[in-house]
Amino acid sequence: MRHFAGIRTLAIVAVSSVAAREHSPAAARQGAPVLLSVPAAPVPVAAAERVVLVYELHIANVGTRPLRLDRLEVRDADRADAAPVATYGRAEIERDAKLIAPRGAPPPKGLTPGVRAVVYLWLAFDSSATLPRR
Repeated sequence: MRHFAGIRTLAIVAVSSVAAREHSPAAARQGAPVLLSVPAAPVPVAAAERVVLVYELHIANVGTRPLRLDRLEVRDADRADAAPVATYGRAEIERDAKLIAPRGAPPPKGLTPGVRAVVYLWLAFDSSATLPRR
C-alpha cells in the first residue's frame, strides 16, 4: 500500500475470488493475491469551487484464480480509524475501471490471472483545509 498526499487506498478489503466463492466460502474469505500501485501522486486542483484529487489505482491479479472487486475504500493515512474518505461499490468500480491484459493477449473480460485493473479515482473536497495533510 502506498501513501500519497495523505490518502491511503485500501482495495484488498474489496477483492474476492470468484472461483473460490463458487466452491468454498472459507476460501473466498482468504486474502487475494493482488499488487497495488499508484504510478503518480495526485495533485490537488481547484475545480467547480472544490478541491479535487484525481489519480489511478492499479490492481494486478498475481494469483491463479479470477478476482472480482466488490468494494474499494479510500482512507486518510493519518486517521485510519476514521470513516473512509470515499467508498466505491462494485458498480462504480466497474464503471471507473479499465482492464488491461498482458501484451499479446486478447482484451480481458474480467480480472483474471495476469490482468491489471486501472481504477480512476476522483476525490472532491469542500476546500484545501479538508484535504488530508500528509
